[in-house]
Amino acid sequence: MNRNTQICSGTLLVALAFPLVSCTGSPESKDAAAQPKSQPAPAVTEDGGAPAPEPLAKNTKVTIAMAALAENFAGVLLADQMGEFKKENLDVSVQVLPTTETLTSMAQGRIQFQPSGLTAATLNGISSGDTYRVVGFMYDTIGEIKEGIWIGNKYFDANGKVDPEKVRGMKLVLGPIGIGQSTAGSASKWLQSIGLSLEDVQIVNMSPPDTVVAMKQGAVDGAYLLGPFWQQVEASGKSRYVTGTRGNVASYMMPTRFMEEKPEVAEAIMRAVLRTHRTYLDGDYHKDPEVVKALSKAMKVPSDVFTKTETPFKFTSDFQSAFAEKATLDLQGVWLNAGGVLSYKEPLPPERIVDLNLARKVAGEQ
Repeated sequence: MNRNTQICSGTLLVALAFPLVSCTGSPESKDAAAQPKSQPAPAVTEDGGAPAPEPLAKNTKVTIAMAALAENFAGVLLADQMGEFKKENLDVSVQVLPTTETLTSMAQGRIQFQPSGLTAATLNGISSGDTYRVVGFMYDTIGEIKEGIWIGNKYFDANGKVDPEKVRGMKLVLGPIGIGQSTAGSASKWLQSIGLSLEDVQIVNMSPPDTVVAMKQGAVDGAYLLGPFWQQVEASGKSRYVTGTRGNVASYMMPTRFMEEKPEVAEAIMRAVLRTHRTYLDGDYHKDPEVVKALSKAMKVPSDVFTKTETPFKFTSDFQSAFAEKATLDLQGVWLNAGGVLSYKEPLPPERIVDLNLARKVAGEQ
């Protein structure tokens, strides 16, 4: 990994489900197009293009919550371990909490930041109280990692293909909040590919660590697993990965009131995380001993969890991912079609779900 590689911001591509919207919004008139356009002021950066710290005038306490100590959330975990939050004069507390509890606490102002994926509860909260926004995307998945759906060996036939009739009625874990989890999108797509739907399986709500134990004991039949949990299930030899089920809606979320009332703190959080993306998570970070040591400590797992596997994620250099953004917005359709998951019937407009203005500002794009 080269921490001195210059990273330049690329063109913002916004690929929204519903009608696609161009980067420039509505067409400009000829007169408007003829006028010179002001350019965004460049962000102050350190060597290598990472945004330089702009410490707050006062030390400020911030609480960040995540559903599990997973590599997906390395942007936050490493920012904490490497002191990037402290450089912004932020006193950060990282907590592991159920997603639904985090969303409630965010709405109440007790939690300021969440690395996660979109959930049905998120959309219901936005619909009822305009409480939070997706403010950035974490990464694009790369390599041959086996993040996705794992099911017991008995569900495969002699040719290694999944037997749909055996899958019917299986106990499938999508996460702590079940069908309202972002993993429902991948599960729905996979089940449709074998002639089934979410209604044909039993959705079980369970945390990632408990899921690993349940799969090893045969208490559940399958699950959508992230790292390092899929590696633990693979090692048991009792389950197999279903290829093509990996999804990506990994995003950062903030409460809208917090962003409005304390914009300078919101910017400091995003700056520290983006600096972490560009400084420590640029390239094949599994081969960086310093990063591996910090991740191992933060996640409380052996270092060989990383050294024996290829780097699974390409963390964003500007908090933007066209694929993740589209997948995030597509989820709304999955839940509306399922019925009984969302508290509303008409789709929310994209701008009510995703707001990348803060991401663009921190990345020096506006």
